[in-house]
Amino acid sequence: DLPAHARELRERIDRLASSGHRADEIEREIAVVEEEHRTLCGRLTMLRRKAASALAPRVAIDNGASSRHSLVEVTARDRPGLLRDLAGALAELGLSVVSARVATYGERAVDSFYVRDGSGRKVSGEARLARLRQRLLAAIAAGEAPERAA
Repeated sequence: DLPAHARELRERIDRLASSGHRADEIEREIAVVEEEHRTLCGRLTMLRRKAASALAPRVAIDNGASSRHSLVEVTARDRPGLLRDLAGALAELGLSVVSARVATYGERAVDSFYVRDGSGRKVSGEARLARLRQRLLAAIAAGEAPERAA
């Protein structure tokens, strides 16, 4: 239990500060507390990475958000090159990005694109929407492949 452990460390420091311990005893205890703090920080980092890696990519397409454009919202674990890969996938499908909003929340990216096809229309038809969704998910997955991380 990380919060309980943090409270325990804080109490130990408070006890030392208010007691009549010798300076060398206090220094030893501070070193122990600092090491435990580093260990806790390492555990928190691992937990954050685990939570971020558990984030399943999502592609949502909304044709009702705009009268002239399709809104494509992609949520995925953030990584270098993600925006490039998504934009490349949209271009491969012949879509023009009219507007984009790029946001990052910790390790989670939420990128929104207002797009239209080569004819200047919204993306429509179940097959085209499915292909769009599939291509964006493939772009996300390709960027997360182990050989790319090297």
